[in-house]
Amino acid sequence: MDNKLQYMITLSILAILVAIPFALDTSFRNFTRDVGKSISVSTYGSGYQDAITPPQLNYVSYIFWPINIGIVIYGFFVYGFYGFIIIGVIFLTSAMVGAFVVPSLEKRFLKILSYSMINRVANYKRDNDEIRAQAMQDVLDLFSAKYINEILNDNEK
Repeated sequence: MDNKLQYMITLSILAILVAIPFALDTSFRNFTRDVGKSISVSTYGSGYQDAITPPQLNYVSYIFWPINIGIVIYGFFVYGFYGFIIIGVIFLTSAMVGAFVVPSLEKRFLKILSYSMINRVANYKRDNDEIRAQAMQDVLDLFSAKYINEILNDNEK
């Protein structure tokens, strides 16, 4: 097999493998924006997105955003035009994950959000930070009032 073709296939497979968690990360962030807006009384901005997004989600971004950018830059650096193909592979993979995988994960996303908020309330109380604990409890109450039935419904597909 030609080295150039083998290189392109290998880089494409790597781009696909890295684009999957990248797509899940961006989809989860979009999901938290939608949920944050839905529990907010204001329609301005992103609602409670910043309050409900799990802090650990940033670690996923710190890993996969630079890898994706690095793959694209490497594709441009080595073969020039091939960087555009890699961008297309990443976007296509992200779109496919968003269309076919993410809808089946929405209930799991809701559970992740609720567990994260419950843990933060407990951690704030443990650390004697009553103001933050009460603020997070208020957001958790809004979230629970709207989504408790979806979280507790065990009819997963």
